[in-house]
Amino acid sequence: MRCSMANYDKQIFARNLNYYLQAFGKSQTDLSLKLEVSKSAVSNWCAGQKLPRMDKIQQLADYFGIAKSDLIENKQATDMDTPLQNEDLKQLLIAFGRLSPAQQKLALISLENILKQQEQPTQL
Repeated sequence: MRCSMANYDKQIFARNLNYYLQAFGKSQTDLSLKLEVSKSAVSNWCAGQKLPRMDKIQQLADYFGIAKSDLIENKQATDMDTPLQNEDLKQLLIAFGRLSPAQQKLALISLENILKQQEQPTQL
């Protein structure tokens, strides 16, 4: 039972990792360079052959700007299996993924400010 559960976890992780690579327009090579791991390590993760250590999972989550749970948990099939439908949203995610972590935080603050302004009633 333990062996099959470990394989199940690897497959979930691989599916989630491949989804985020595609969503952010990143390659396995991009990932190996950013995380300073071998290309074969990333290939093994993407193929569901091995799981990275938890510190690497955190680095992956930080890289994509997501929670660790988005990589290791079995999400709803509709959330993970369907590609992004809106091309503008896809381009936004790709651009966001190219930002440094500090720039991502600034971008999120800017978006939050825009949303706050949008929610305020307009005064004449």
